[in-house]
Amino acid sequence: MSATDIDVRPDGSSFVAHLQGRSVRVRVGLSGRFNVDNALAALAAAEVAGVDPETAAEGIALCPGVPGRMERVDAGQPFTVLVDYAHSPDSLVSVLRTARDLVAPGDAGSRGTGRVLVVVGCGGDRDAGKRPLVGRAAAELADVAVLTSDNPAQRGPGGHPRRGGARRGQRPRRHRARRDRPPHGHRAGAGARQRR
Repeated sequence: MSATDIDVRPDGSSFVAHLQGRSVRVRVGLSGRFNVDNALAALAAAEVAGVDPETAAEGIALCPGVPGRMERVDAGQPFTVLVDYAHSPDSLVSVLRTARDLVAPGDAGSRGTGRVLVVVGCGGDRDAGKRPLVGRAAAELADVAVLTSDNPAQRGPGGHPRRGGARRGQRPRRHRARRDRPPHGHRAGAGARQRR
């Protein structure tokens, strides 16, 4: 099973799935190549269960987007805003690569030129080992990274993903560390409007 003619947009993805001599066009209500992979897995499972590929593709197309998973926020702004609950360094990398695909000129699936701004927070006292990796991913893959102290619980406001991550990022990207969560979306939105 494979996918060709992959088209990733802020409002979803489409592709042609090739399975055992048959091809079917598939539309997914979620953006990102990783969601194309998920749809391929669903098609494979449906095929094993005896479901016709066209019927399975129709079912996939009817699935609404998942709140907090590459969820597009449209309030009339002249730029794309996506919300994703990327809870691991690998998932944040996938989300940021998708965002980069959406703004990179000339790449397959690109829709224009622009910058990737990200607001990242790691919650509570769990998974402290992820914080440096999340911070590093944000610093390396975004043009501007706003790192937050999201729900600091017992670790205090200084324990955000910046520690050991964004400051040692390999690419010279901008990052900000904020202790106050509420204005981050506002700050990132203001940064999206300003071209630097």
